[in-house]
Amino acid sequence: MNKISIFLASPISGFDSQDEFQLYREEIKNLINKIKSMNEVSEIFSAAVSINTIFDYDDSKTSVKMDLEKLNFSTHFILLYPKKIVTSALIELGYAIAKNKKILIVTTGSDVLPYMMKNIDEVLEGIEICYFNDEEQALWDKIHHFIQGN
Repeated sequence: MNKISIFLASPISGFDSQDEFQLYREEIKNLINKIKSMNEVSEIFSAAVSINTIFDYDDSKTSVKMDLEKLNFSTHFILLYPKKIVTSALIELGYAIAKNKKILIVTTGSDVLPYMMKNIDEVLEGIEICYFNDEEQALWDKIHHFIQGN
């Protein structure tokens, strides 16, 4: 069985406050811990877990190099997109699409997605969209199925 490497992209600097970011970061950490417990997953990368504040991130050159290198070696790409927000995670999504990664977009609703993302799962193969206003277990089941579906 091939091991799965996941790139988990999420906003970092676009939150309204440090408190809002910290709450979101804790949710990301919890999700990562659940994903790590899956035998199929060999690696999961998320810049958000190494960033402590919305002002504390690498310079753009370092971020581009590191993120694209990690994305090149990933088998799966998950985008957490909680609200309309300016984020470099959308650049990472575009790169993942260009590299034909298996993609899951997790968001609160189609109304927060950029225009061309709203129905991208109906146009391009290998892309799924799910909503995290679902109950927590249902969301986890969708993420788990996405990962196991290889």
